[in-house]
Amino acid sequence: MPAQSETRPVQQKSGLKILLCHRILRIHIIKPGNLCQGKNTPFFLSDYYRRGMGRMAHLPPAGALPASSRDRHHPLFTLQDGFAIIRSMSENEFGLKRSLGLGSLLAVEVGLIIGAGIFVLVGVAMQETGPALPLAFLIAFVPIMLVMLSLAMLGSAIPCAGGTYRYSSRLVSPGWAFLGVWGYLIGMVFGAFPLYALRAAQYFWSAFPGLAPESWNWFMAIHRAAMHLLPQLSAHEFFIQISAALLLTAIYLPNYRGVSLAGMVQALMVVVLLAALLYFVAAGMGHVRPEYFSPLLAPQKG
Repeated sequence: MPAQSETRPVQQKSGLKILLCHRILRIHIIKPGNLCQGKNTPFFLSDYYRRGMGRMAHLPPAGALPASSRDRHHPLFTLQDGFAIIRSMSENEFGLKRSLGLGSLLAVEVGLIIGAGIFVLVGVAMQETGPALPLAFLIAFVPIMLVMLSLAMLGSAIPCAGGTYRYSSRLVSPGWAFLGVWGYLIGMVFGAFPLYALRAAQYFWSAFPGLAPESWNWFMAIHRAAMHLLPQLSAHEFFIQISAALLLTAIYLPNYRGVSLAGMVQALMVVVLLAALLYFVAAGMGHVRPEYFSPLLAPQKG
């Protein structure tokens, strides 16, 4: 009983913080199939997890803590300790170099949130929604923001290498996480990315109508050689697809060279993206008329 009375003030003072830390570490460390390491050894009985963790230096040697010390209300178990452990595991155990600064990370997130769909799909959305297009954008903004906020919170609370796979493997299972990540990659690499590149090539060359690839002898020679494989493509369509392939290659190269270069390129592209959007909005503000939004919800086409 005296021992319980001694720890009661500590529990009352920081019980909520300790509970939060316990929940994070239960997901992150203690359970089998550990989120970061895949270790089955209980955290408080393993020296492996305490290497280089100065915040936990006050703990006794491995095996000296009783089973009750792993309880979430133990006074040695603090919120600062928990996050120090997570940071140490992220930095020391995986050895990944943190090369992206705040500007590059913001550029990556802005690029993910805005995306290329605003250039590719606005015309299609306008045909489907009519004057209610701004309302459709506001509705679509809500789930996207929830996803981004969830990823930001997970990345801040559990900065573990592996990202989406690690979170899914703990919440569902490693097998489903593996399938989910590969499904996402296949869908993006063979679906979304080529579509965006094709549309970008079409937009780019439509700005230069005077350029006719049919007048280039070297290009027509390549097109004639490729007609055996792609007989259905005209010279212009073949030119657009070659341009899209070159564009994808130009985007992949910075990522291949390293994350630092990719971050700088992403920051530059986001600046161009925002400048183009601001110019588009500023140029169109003078042409906005209230009657263009009436009726807001147009009758559906049957």
